[in-house]
Parts: sequence; structure tokens; C-alpha cells
Amino acid sequence: MYPFYWTSSERGIFMRYTYEFKKKAVELYRQGKWIDAPNDIINLKNFHDMIVRWHHLEESNTSDCLKHCGTNKKWSPEEKYELVARVIAGDTITSVAYTVGINSGLLAQWIRKYKIWGYNGLVDRRKGRKPKESAMKKNVGFISLDSSLVKWLRDTLRTSAPQTASARELMEGFQDLMDGNAGSLMLELGEGIVPAAESQIIFCGALSIDLRLRRVSRNGTEIPLTPKEFDILCFLARNRGEVFTKEQIYQAVWEHDYLLDDSNIMAFIRKLRKKIEPNPDSPEYILTIWGIGYKFNDEL
Repeated sequence: MYPFYWTSSERGIFMRYTYEFKKKAVELYRQGKWIDAPNDIINLKNFHDMIVRWHHLEESNTSDCLKHCGTNKKWSPEEKYELVARVIAGDTITSVAYTVGINSGLLAQWIRKYKIWGYNGLVDRRKGRKPKESAMKKNVGFISLDSSLVKWLRDTLRTSAPQTASARELMEGFQDLMDGNAGSLMLELGEGIVPAAESQIIFCGALSIDLRLRRVSRNGTEIPLTPKEFDILCFLARNRGEVFTKEQIYQAVWEHDYLLDDSNIMAFIRKLRKKIEPNPDSPEYILTIWGIGYKFNDEL
């Protein structure tokens, strides 16, 4: 049984594990055995960890979820938005990704794009075209409301709100919350309303990251980074305090399946630390969470 097959997408041609190979690997794992690793495997531990993830994925769904239909599927902006909204409403990235059979890193990438560009960030674009600017270019916040506050807001809208379509929709949305017909509401500024400009610079101690100009400096001295180094740093800094596996970082930055080995991510992190850390051997920005992955220090 040959373990790999080739598949193409808009991002290129990639090698993936076959459904038969994954299913056989999971069956052996349940018997307390490991399937023989392909010759291309460099890190056996990572290979075994991947089989464990396949096992958990199949347990949460069905064996069909081991097929690549979820990852290769052409997701519409509406479908992406539905998954992103579930995470914003409180579900975990992993649980939502498992239910539809996609990698959690891919979903994390959609969430990051939505936070930066809003709904427009979920629209696939051809390479080389400049993304259309969106009035929704802002972070997304989530606020939990108790029933008494929802009732007060609804009643206040009834008596004091302007007679506009937006006010009526908002009042209906609050009513749906109270009736249990909706679990959350997504609010956004309409066309013609200019939101306050989001800060395009992230400050972390002596380190500053200019998102618009894609520049990084420490104590005022610019630090040259490669495009991928900047993307990794930006991804971690935007989600400071949150722990990501090497697989999630890879999928969030490269936007395609994580296949064989995590040494590539480790090499990028090592180079990043040499450039941004005052003491790379004792990092203060990108922290290692042993046995899991990395996080950006949220105590600076």
C-alpha cells in the first residue's frame, strides 16, 4: 500500500497521505501497534503524533473525515464566515475544525484574516492582486450578555431607538437571543460609517511591529526579516499569550497541509530569535511551551 498521492490546488502541487494509509494506521494504533513509517519520514515522533490526531479526528466524527475532502474543498466566504463565527462565539478552533474535517491551522488562518480585513478577508483572491480595502478592517470582540441586559437593551430600543432598518434588525436580534433562536449576534458598522483607525503597530516591550510597512524594530533599530519570518512573528504577536503547535503555525502562515516534519518551523523560530531577541538562548518574546509549541509573551 503506497502511503502518498499527489494533489493540486491554487497554491501548487502537494503530497498527501492516502485515505487507505491513514485508516490502516488508525486501525493498528487501536491495537497498540504503529504502522511502518514511510522512508521519507525524518522525525518518527511527529509521525506517531499525527496518527494519534487522525485517531482523535475519526473518534470525533467518522472514518470519512480522514479523507481530504474538507481540506481540498473550495470553501465559499459564507461557509468560512459560519465557522469563524462559531469560534468567536466561544467554540474552540480545534473542535470546530474537527466537525468539518479541516486542519485547525487553516481555520486559524481564516480567523486571522477576518480580524484584519473583515468579511473581505474570507474572499479568495488571485495572486498578485491587491486586496480591496474594507471598512471592516478591525479586530473582532466578543461580549457575553446576561438575559436581563438583553431584555433591557431590547426594551430601550423599542422606546428610544431611531426608526431605521438597522434598529429594527438589532431589536429582532435581541429577541432571537431571548427566545433561544440564536446563540450570538455579529455586529458591524454599516457602509458610510468610518470606524476609528486600528493601530497598525504592535508594541511589545522594546520591540515594535509595523503591520502596514512590514517593519520590525527593537529600541528604534530596524531588524531585517524575510517575508515568512515576519508572517510568523506577526501571527504570534497578534495572538500573544495563545499557545500554538508547530503544525498550527505552519498552516496559518503557509495555508496548506502540514505533511512530514516540523524542523522547518523550528528553523524559522531559531532564526527569528537570533534577530529579535536580546539573548536568543534566553528568549523573552517567543517562548517555548515544552511538548506543545510556542507562544508570544503576553506579559511584556
